[in-house]
Amino acid sequence: MTESLTIVRDDLSGVATRGLLAAHLAGMLANTPVESVHALDLTALQHPSVRVYSAWLGDEIAAVGAFKVLGSDRAEIKSMRVSEAFVGRGLGRAMLQHLEREARDAGIRSL
Repeated sequence: MTESLTIVRDDLSGVATRGLLAAHLAGMLANTPVESVHALDLTALQHPSVRVYSAWLGDEIAAVGAFKVLGSDRAEIKSMRVSEAFVGRGLGRAMLQHLEREARDAGIRSL
């Protein structure tokens, strides 16, 4: 990657973030039996127990990831997706590492 990756906490108000999350949910529904789809929709991602992050290369969204706090020291990874334009460039790994750091900083011991 020649551009530096920027990962920010996302308020889900942006069209790009909403679009990538919609693609994520659509992909899950298209490839997984509906009873096994555990991806959160936009409303569920806006719950106060969920922290959503978006990764950007320049002004293009590259990935999203989230975790949901389940208790005082437990959380679950939710809604990780890399944009098709950026697959194979290590952005999923970068997002997961970011989520791990953020969770640890929030006092999460089990993710």
